Parts: sequence; structure tokens; C-alpha cells
Amino acid sequence: MDFGDDIPEGSDNQRRRKRYHRHTPRQIQQLEAMFKECPHPDENQRAALSRELGLEPRQIKFWFQNRRTQMKAQHERQDNCFLRAENDKIRCENITMKEALKNIVCPNCGGPPIGEDFFDEQKLRMENARLKEELDRVSSITSKYLGRPFTQMPPMPSMSVSGSLDLSNKWVDFFPGIVSMAHTVDILVNNGSMTGRNETLIMMYEELHLMAPVVPTREFSFLRYCKQLEQGLWAVVDVSLDGQRDAPYGVPTSRSRRLPSGCLIADMGNGYSKVTWVEHNENEQTLPMNPLYRELVLSGAAFGAHRWLAALQRACDRFASVAALGVPQLDPSGVTPEGKRSMMKLSQRMVSSFCASLCASPMQPRWTQLNGAYEVLVRVSSHRAAEPGHPSGVVLCAATSIWLPVPGEHVFAFVRDENARSQWDVLSHGNPVQEVSRITNGANPGNCISLLRGVPSSQNSSMLILQESSTDAAGSLVVYSPIDLQAANVVMCGDDPSPIPLLPSGFVILPDGRRGAGGAGPSSSSAPLASSPGCVVTVAFQILASNLPSARLSADSVNTVNNLINTTVEQMRAALNCAGP
Repeated sequence: MDFGDDIPEGSDNQRRRKRYHRHTPRQIQQLEAMFKECPHPDENQRAALSRELGLEPRQIKFWFQNRRTQMKAQHERQDNCFLRAENDKIRCENITMKEALKNIVCPNCGGPPIGEDFFDEQKLRMENARLKEELDRVSSITSKYLGRPFTQMPPMPSMSVSGSLDLSNKWVDFFPGIVSMAHTVDILVNNGSMTGRNETLIMMYEELHLMAPVVPTREFSFLRYCKQLEQGLWAVVDVSLDGQRDAPYGVPTSRSRRLPSGCLIADMGNGYSKVTWVEHNENEQTLPMNPLYRELVLSGAAFGAHRWLAALQRACDRFASVAALGVPQLDPSGVTPEGKRSMMKLSQRMVSSFCASLCASPMQPRWTQLNGAYEVLVRVSSHRAAEPGHPSGVVLCAATSIWLPVPGEHVFAFVRDENARSQWDVLSHGNPVQEVSRITNGANPGNCISLLRGVPSSQNSSMLILQESSTDAAGSLVVYSPIDLQAANVVMCGDDPSPIPLLPSGFVILPDGRRGAGGAGPSSSSAPLASSPGCVVTVAFQILASNLPSARLSADSVNTVNNLINTTVEQMRAALNCAGP
């Protein structure tokens, strides 16, 4: 086919004597460039090309028609080849299974192998038809949300397993306080670039949590489409598939569905971005809701767009702090920028580990409520750790959630203040602590990473405390972990902190979700809670119950951590002048 043939007009003799006009390489090059940007040029664009290339508008019009026809035929051939390859693959697998079954002998009776009629042609046709329906369904969904037929999509380049895992790992690392788990189920469309996500369509599974053992997680399986709409404007859109049909893709059936949600990211041109976030979910509540978190969850603040934006702002502040470390500045503690980067990397792993330890997934029930004479209800869980970055042995995690009749910012200021630490930290034995190094981690002075040591230091001169505190409009977090002096020196020198074992504990401080002022604290009834300026605090500790990964959890370890949490809560209430249940 010769693109750009001149269409003759006139009599039959003229048609028989029609002349063919072959475009020059320059004309074809410019037409191809225009086709990539706009396959359907309007009349003004065709007129401009006509003047620029010295061609008639009708020649431009028919060249684009022919080029679109050729492109459509190419994509149809590619899709047909893909379907044939998939069909051949399925047929080969069935033949292989059929041949393998011929040699099977029953281990119980020693009977003959399975007959030829076990896998007959009719069953193969039914299986292929089912797989074809699944492929058509995914193609239809893809076309719906991309706004173009599946046959017009470019062939999908291969993506490595490490690349697909990296997508979900970054999602968890960026939002550790919201996303407890995520993985990529399938990559439907990919532009071939691992650094750019423009026009990518992936199927994902994620588990969202509230960092409290009494609030079940929410599981979503959904399609995620990323596209650059125009210069300086990007969109990330999520939408769930039919929940009853997720199982064939290895995704657990979920009681939560993500209706069209996502964010718009606009470049402001001054180093800042404007983000518009939409969360539109449908959830089926099957378990009783804990009264402490009822208002927070039902108001939408627990899993809504407000919390996502607050977490995004917090993560961006962290990245800005890392970038600022490259600017020479005087540090009274003498820590180099490399040492601060290493300290921030270690602290980020500490926070992520702490957030993950508080996951309350109903798919993996692991929290057990302790019974006893204590006023505070404590839940415990244990796991065996042997991977780098964690102490080797049996780790016991204990947590409780309490309501305090004071604003959350007051509780945050209290627990992060090193001068007040001896009032609640049982392990400090009443001794004060001193801040030896500090990294600012945002505009709020409460957002920082600190290295603390006990005073007098002679009591335990080889042990320090790494602590990170952060607060935003959605809540606050204070996480800390003991590290020895040798590990602290490794960090301060700027070396890789990955092998340093951490056992983080801390506090999650969230608003109680009620508006107004006055009223009493929450009760266990199902009625709406009275209004009061209070907050809900989750207190969590992790201890190494045994150095042996194969050891069993002892009752003494459980009693120790139970007593530790109850004493901490009692001292916090006394220090904040809100003693009592």
C-alpha cells in the first residue's frame, strides 16, 4: 500500500490515467511525527500540514485515514497472535498433563492408569472457552477505564519480578501507617519504563490498617491506572473489580470495594505540588466495632482522604529533610550529613516495623486478649524473627488502646519530651534522659529524630535510645527502640544501618472522632459517644522473649509485658491528671 496516493477526479478516462504521487522522506517523517501526537487531526491542523509540506489537504486527509487503518490492522494481528499463543500454551499444558496421567498408578490398589477419556476433547474445549471468557472480561474492563479498545493498545513489554515487587514495596514504605501490606497481582499495561509510570495499568491487592489491634484491617483488590494528563498534571486512579471474580487471579475475596478513587497531582512550578485526593469506598461491616474507634471509623477519618493527604505531607517532609542534609550547616552534635542520612534510614525502618507490628488482619488472627485483675485490657502476639535487622529469637508484642480526656497534642508533647520521659518510662527507673543528637524532620518542631541517653550515663553507658516523633492533622506517632553504643557509632559514621537489630515500641495518638466539647468518656454501649476533647492512645511494647527461635513463649514473659503496659498507662494517666478508667 502506498500511503498518500493522490485521489484523481474527473472522467473515467482520467481515472484510468490516474497518477500516483509518492511522498518524499521528509514529508513522511513529518506526517509520522504528527500521527504520533494526534492520529485524528482537525481541518486546521491538516491545512497547516498542507502548507508546510506542499501537499493538498485531501492528500493529508487520506494519508491519515490509511495510516489509521494500517495501525488498526497491525494491532489486530498482534492481538490475534497473542490469543493464538495463549491457546497453544494451554493446549500444550493439557497434552502434557494428559501424557503424565497415563503413567499414574493408584498407590492403594495398584489399578491401571487413567483412561484416554479422562481428558477428552470436550473438556479441553470447555476449559479453553472459560479462559477465553476471562481474557475478554479483563480486556473489556481495560477498555472501559482507558477509554480505548484493547486492540489499540501497544504490546506489553515484559517487567521483571523485582520491578513489580518494587511498586508495592514503595507503596508500603511511603504510607506505613496506613498500608500494612500490598503486592502487585498482575501487570496489564506497561509503557516499558521502570522509572516512568505514564499509561500503566496494574492489578493490586492492599491491606489498610489503623495501627490498633482492635480495629480490623480493610482489604482491597483493584486496578490502578496512572497517566500524565498534560504537562505538569498527573492522575492516579483506582477502582475495584467485581469482588466475587477476583479469586482466579490469586486475590482473596474482599468485603471492601474501592469505587473510583485516586489523586490528581499538579506541578505548581515553584518546587511545590497541589494534590487533590478522593477516597470512595464501599465496606461491609461484619465484626463488632470497638467503641473507642467507632466515631473515628464511621466519620470516615480513619480511612478517608484526609488521612492519606496528611500521611503524604509527612512523607514529603521527610524527603525534603533528606535533601536539606546536602546543604552545609553547623551541627552542635558534630554528626556529618552522611551520619544523619544513615540515622534517618534506620529510623524509617524502625517506624515501618512498629506500624507493621500493630496490624490486626482478620485473615491472620494473631492477637490474644489477656485475662487478669488488671484494669487495662492487653492483647499480645508473638512471632519468630531471624531475618537481618531484627533480633533473632521469639519476639513478644503487647498493645492496648485507651481513651484519655485530654487533647491529642498534649499527649504527644508529653511522651516525646525527654525531660518528662522518667514520668512514664518504667525502664528508665526514674532517671532523666538527655538528647545527644537531633534531626529536624518537617516544619513542625515535634517532627524530629532524636538519639537519647540516660543520665547519669554511667548506669548503662552502652545503651542509647533512637526515637522518632511525628504529628499531623490526622494523628501523632512516637516510636523508639534501644540500640547499643556500637550500633550508634556505625550510624553516626554514615555506614549502612541495615544489619542493626531493632525492637521498636511506642505510641499511636489519634483523635476520638467526636466533635464539640463537654461530656464524659466512652462507654462500652453501642450508642454514639458523648462529645469531649479527648484522644485514643495505643500503647505498644515489643520484648525479646527468648534468644532461641524454636523456644516456646513462657508465662513469665507474658506477665512481664502485661505488667509493663499497665504500669505505663497508670503513670501516664497520673502525669496527665486523668487517673482512673
